[in-house]
Amino acid sequence: MRYACPNLADSTTKSLALSRVRYHAGARHPLAVEGDLCRLWRENLALATSPSAKFQWLYRDAPDAADVVFVLEAIADGRASVVGANGTAIRRYWVAGRELRAAISCDLAVDRAHRSLLPALCLVRALRDDSAARFDFVYGFPNGKAEGLLKRAGFLQLGRARRWAKVLRHARYVDRLDPDTDGSVLARLASTFPRVATAGATTYDAVRSALTLVVTRVTASYRVESYPAPDDRWDALWRAARNEYDVVGARSAAFLRWRFPASPDTQFVALQRPGDGTLRAYAVLQFDAATGAAHVRDLFGYHDDLGKLVNALVPLAYRAGASSLSVRFLGAPQVERLLIEHGFALREGDRAVVVDRESLAGDEALARDASRWHLFDVDEDA
Repeated sequence: MRYACPNLADSTTKSLALSRVRYHAGARHPLAVEGDLCRLWRENLALATSPSAKFQWLYRDAPDAADVVFVLEAIADGRASVVGANGTAIRRYWVAGRELRAAISCDLAVDRAHRSLLPALCLVRALRDDSAARFDFVYGFPNGKAEGLLKRAGFLQLGRARRWAKVLRHARYVDRLDPDTDGSVLARLASTFPRVATAGATTYDAVRSALTLVVTRVTASYRVESYPAPDDRWDALWRAARNEYDVVGARSAAFLRWRFPASPDTQFVALQRPGDGTLRAYAVLQFDAATGAAHVRDLFGYHDDLGKLVNALVPLAYRAGASSLSVRFLGAPQVERLLIEHGFALREGDRAVVVDRESLAGDEALARDASRWHLFDVDEDA
């Protein structure tokens, strides 16, 4: 399938100033354009892994591997070359009591010489039109440069996934405190007696973590365990708790094992009944050795048990050496209230979440009401 961009005919680009260029956006099977995709990713995106490893993970190993990717061709002097691509990742969602298939617009990349608005808009519209016809809804987490582009292509902004963080080791941040902008006692102490402030912060963090752990042990009729990967109990929890959510991505064990490959830096933290080990809630915790932060990539379970698990994550992350605990979320206000109650505060690093305006069978209330969704990092494309 090919989408011509008639309003781009006879346009020129900076690098082809003497040539007349036409563009076509075409649907291709990912395996047929693997080399082009890997080159585009390598030259235009900041990847956490190699292009070949990403391609293997996304288009060969995924439980629901996409069979279509859109490429942008520039045609000049009778020759066509691939200068852009927009991929899809497939997700299963539970929406108001039924399973739907969703497509994520992902890995939008256009070569620098062709980064004018209209070629990219042609590419994104082609993906949107195709995906809207084949899936129940289409969404994405565009970066700041692509937000406006996706909106012009017909996506609505559902909201912004905001980042929340809780400092676990204040000593690490003492030297960054400025008494002129931060009026706290610790900031004033740090400016005059930095060593005393560092020692005080270390003691404070240790005492607070110990008290949190004591409260958790005394009040809980459950136990918390960490696992390197999810097992069948995650499937049981997904089936049992999903009806408490209006719009939530599937959290099957197979999906989670693919989404978060086994790594020493990743833990699946489960809140479970002590007798039979039945799961009540879980979190995916990833540790970043470079920054010292621990990131909550996913949080799911029975609503009444999410707070107990968050309470347990604080001493767990502290004992693991994390300097802070961070989470990015868009959805129900009660989850944000839960984070605030446990000492999390807003930080920089939010991401826009957009949804195709034709999504969810035209149910505009769901497509516009972020409070009915449950979105974490796990729901992004990578």
